[in-house]
Amino acid sequence: DRYPLLFDVDKDPSESEPISTGELPSNPLHKAVMKRIMKAYAMEKATFVFGEVVVYPDGPGEGPGRYGICCDRTKDCYCPTLGTTDDVDWLGTIFNVGTKLHHDRYHNVLG
Repeated sequence: DRYPLLFDVDKDPSESEPISTGELPSNPLHKAVMKRIMKAYAMEKATFVFGEVVVYPDGPGEGPGRYGICCDRTKDCYCPTLGTTDDVDWLGTIFNVGTKLHHDRYHNVLG
């Protein structure tokens, strides 16, 4: 696969001057970033499953205007801001995506 365009959006927020255009950058930091992007892309390709969209029925508390990630439906989806006194470790449960198959494919692709 070709390398994607890479931008430094801190220095170039308009993305008008790419760091690289289809090649592995020579700068060590940019090279490391590109390698990480390519590993993530390889993981996506290895774990992507083609299929049909399956529409599941609404779950408890869901319905028009009430869809999206919810950290705790028992608290009416109140999700405390990280770093506050109400902070709880709920990010781990939201982003804990995957099955054993996904996990195995991840390690097969990325080591």
